[in-house]
Formats: sequence, structure tokens, C-alpha cells
Amino acid sequence: MGDEVSGKGAAVVMRDRKTGKRRNLEEEAKQKQEEDGKMAQRQEKYSKWGRGYVHAIDITVRGHQGLISVRLLS
Repeated sequence: MGDEVSGKGAAVVMRDRKTGKRRNLEEEAKQKQEEDGKMAQRQEKYSKWGRGYVHAIDITVRGHQGLISVRLLS
């Protein structure tokens, strides 16, 4: 039996366990990377809300007002 018939030296084929279809690992990695990017953006957005979005803005405004008053006094 020849190498071509037996599959010796052939590329590995990854298949889905449920459907038996071939998996495209490059495409799956690309999709995973896109999903991770979207998830990171969502987490960044909601992390601001978790601390209190209005409270964070209030602190920033107070900080700027403090700098302005220090400059006026100097």
C-alpha cells in the first residue's frame, strides 16, 4: 500500500465532534479574537458604571475646581 493511500505524511484534519465537519482553526481564532475585543470594550464601559459614573465625573470636576482655586490663590 502506498503512502498516498494510507495517508502517511498527510496534513491533520480537525473535525467537529458533533457534526463531523472540518474545522477551520484560523477562522475560529480570528472570531475568538474579535469576540475578545468586543468583550474588552464592554468590560471597560461597564467598569466605569460599577464605580458610579456620575460620582467619577463629580470627582474630576472637583479636582479641576481645586486646581483653579489653587492657581487663583497663588
